[in-house]
Amino acid sequence: MLFANFVFETLRSTRERFIETATKVMAQSRQDPGCSFTADLEREDRFHITELWRSSEAIAEHLARPHAVAASAVISAITKVISAHVYEGDVSALPVNIPGVATAS
Repeated sequence: MLFANFVFETLRSTRERFIETATKVMAQSRQDPGCSFTADLEREDRFHITELWRSSEAIAEHLARPHAVAASAVISAITKVISAHVYEGDVSALPVNIPGVATAS
């Protein structure tokens, strides 16, 4: 499994557009395994996108889909990437509920 975590920063003027774009692409990405985003509880201009993928091929397929291409164009134009990390390994022991993935929860 691949676990990806991205942190984006928006301007106050682009915050709502980011939320709208991320929400729309997430709704469509639910067809693909694993993708969620949350607002930072301490900084209203920061957002975290977390993704869980079965393989690098699954990520590539997701990124090639029209909704992901469109969202990427908007998000890259209106945000700054603060961090981007991808980890690979077994997530079955994680004590969380990840839709579509068997974990220890």
